[in-house]
Amino acid sequence: MLQFVDEVKETQRLHEKSHKRRKTKHLYDHVVVSFSEDDDKKLDRFKQMDIIIKALKTDKNFKDIEITPYVIWPQEDSGKRHFHMVISRFNYAGEFRNNAFSKLELRKTAMQAESKYKITKTQQVFEQN
Repeated sequence: MLQFVDEVKETQRLHEKSHKRRKTKHLYDHVVVSFSEDDDKKLDRFKQMDIIIKALKTDKNFKDIEITPYVIWPQEDSGKRHFHMVISRFNYAGEFRNNAFSKLELRKTAMQAESKYKITKTQQVFEQN
């Protein structure tokens, strides 16, 4: 965990060095992912983490995940396995991901992963305005 914090600080320093006038207070994004109980039974937590990371690589907001500090961990404090992922907004090149991640985009990414990995589809209803 300390390594992750150090990497976030270093990538932020690189960004500030090349963008003197820009500062940001948003250093990271926090994503929570949960699978169905059936998927928890058939997939171990390492396979689930692998699916999460592979799915994020297809999301336009997280395409640089391989060159961005992140940490992911499983938790079962609620009685149900779920995963927390903290992703730096700065990559190792010092570039800043300025857009806050779109929940709708993440939802689309999750739906694509459900089909690709043959995991239980969640029933999500979108409100139309």
